[in-house]
Amino acid sequence: MNNAFDSIPFYGPGSLIIDLRTRGYGESLYRNLDGFVQFEGKDLTLTDVDIDKFVRKFKRSQNFNLVDLGAVIVTGPIGLAATKGGAYANLALFSKGDTTHVAHILSRIDVENGRAVLSDVAMATPETRIAGTGYVDLAADTIDLSVDVVNRMGCSLVGQQVYGTIEEVERSKVKIVKTLLGPVENFLKGVSIVDCKPIYEGSVDPPPNKSELRKIERAAKKAAKELSD
Repeated sequence: MNNAFDSIPFYGPGSLIIDLRTRGYGESLYRNLDGFVQFEGKDLTLTDVDIDKFVRKFKRSQNFNLVDLGAVIVTGPIGLAATKGGAYANLALFSKGDTTHVAHILSRIDVENGRAVLSDVAMATPETRIAGTGYVDLAADTIDLSVDVVNRMGCSLVGQQVYGTIEEVERSKVKIVKTLLGPVENFLKGVSIVDCKPIYEGSVDPPPNKSELRKIERAAKKAAKELSD
């Protein structure tokens, strides 16, 4: 297709559904906006970004900014298409020539009376699962969003909030779970947190752990052997 979607750096199978309706004029268009937007893809390649490498940098610098990751998973190709990819190259995680394998990305946003809620927004790579929660209220001109790296239980390991108005967006400092303030390696291992409260319980599964990877590898070897016999 020769259109804005050609500039989106996602490659692979995906589906995009936009079902929005409103009525009136002026500001009432926002108040009467209802429906949903959903993008979902599996086994995609995201070019010019290595998300896992971006997250691993935390181990060295402990200087972390999740907002750019949130921009990718919340808007997905929808937002990138709207800017014809122009905003993508300005993200801090942009790295020409890098790639990310995206096992599953889902961005389901439900809208009622102009309030857009992130109902199920997450992305899983080989090492990382990132989730977005919160809402954008177009009618009230308020934003309250959170982007978090979550562990296997859906609990936040590290998170950052975006809040304010649509014209004046602010971001919080990155919050790190107290359990992670010891060895930073725990963060990269998706440390288990006792009695943690899940913030994400949606459809995007976490990356496989070592045990699961070994099972996958054994199954692949077995299948290859059967084909060769």
